[in-house]
Amino acid sequence: MEKASTSGGARPREPISAPAADQDLPALVARLGDGILGLLDSKITLLKLDVQETIRAYERETVALALAAITVAIGVTLVGCGLAFVLVYALPSTLDPLLARALAFGVIGTLAVISGVVTLLRRSGGVDRRDG
Repeated sequence: MEKASTSGGARPREPISAPAADQDLPALVARLGDGILGLLDSKITLLKLDVQETIRAYERETVALALAAITVAIGVTLVGCGLAFVLVYALPSTLDPLLARALAFGVIGTLAVISGVVTLLRRSGGVDRRDG
């Protein structure tokens, strides 16, 4: 009697066979249900992670947009102040200096408000003339 040797002492794999006849149908259905529940749990976990990642990306974009908007607002304010001071020099020198500054800031502020209203109306479709 000779023993069959295997390389490395590993046991050869046995082929996967059909379920034994002694396993009953309820046990197989229970295993199938457990497998389906595990799969659904994995899918829900992946979906949850994907939604969290999407929310984080939107948060980053919103913060960047808010910082950009604040920077633009500060820049527009400084440019408006500069234009107002330039306009003071364009007004007649006979005006009271305080009145001249008030008029200059009022004119620049009015132009900024009108520009903002026109922009808002165009975006909302109120003044858009592209629609024939």
